[in-house]
Amino acid sequence: MQNFKNQRDGNTHNGLDMYAPVGTPIYASIDGTITMHQITKGSSGFKIKLVGQYKEERIRFNYIHLMQFEETRFRFYNKKNRKVVADHGWLNYNDFLTPKQWKDPDTIIKDPKTGKQETFTIHYSDGILKIDQNEIDVQLAMSIDRNDEVEKGQIIGYTGSTGNSYQGKRANHLHFNTYIKGEGVQPYEQFKEYFGLDIEGTETSKKQDGVTSSSKW
Repeated sequence: MQNFKNQRDGNTHNGLDMYAPVGTPIYASIDGTITMHQITKGSSGFKIKLVGQYKEERIRFNYIHLMQFEETRFRFYNKKNRKVVADHGWLNYNDFLTPKQWKDPDTIIKDPKTGKQETFTIHYSDGILKIDQNEIDVQLAMSIDRNDEVEKGQIIGYTGSTGNSYQGKRANHLHFNTYIKGEGVQPYEQFKEYFGLDIEGTETSKKQDGVTSSSKW
């Protein structure tokens, strides 16, 4: 986990990076309205903003580096371009009607156990996209959009590595941050009843294999 307000590359890291393999479901933190649901031109990649009330405060939750879905294609990573949204990283569902091992052709990251380039096992069947151990309901993902009213605990997206986040399977993560009155607040301080985290990541980092969801630890 990359801690809130830590310095990274000379900039303040305003949020939490929480380990999650590609395709891990993301749930709405509160009842609220989705005010953003799109790919961005900057480092965030695909981003969702959720706004709602919590203990009489109006709070914005940001979910960053998510997967992006269209009718015939999807992507879980793309090259960042500061000026233009890159049409990069798209994969076609029909290319995975039988399970296939997929390798990133642009970024060679080796599995520390095997010394070979990392691969993802991808399969698409009857509207379900499976990436390694995670199963993604494509129609559900595509049904979510800007201005939707959602309930706490509802699936609103799936983790990816769009934007500037791609660092290999073991470092795949959700960048999560929260704002109250325009100011970034530390999620695990503001919402203590929801968090039982290994904040420094000492123990959880030992379990990150790039495939197994943290919910199965």
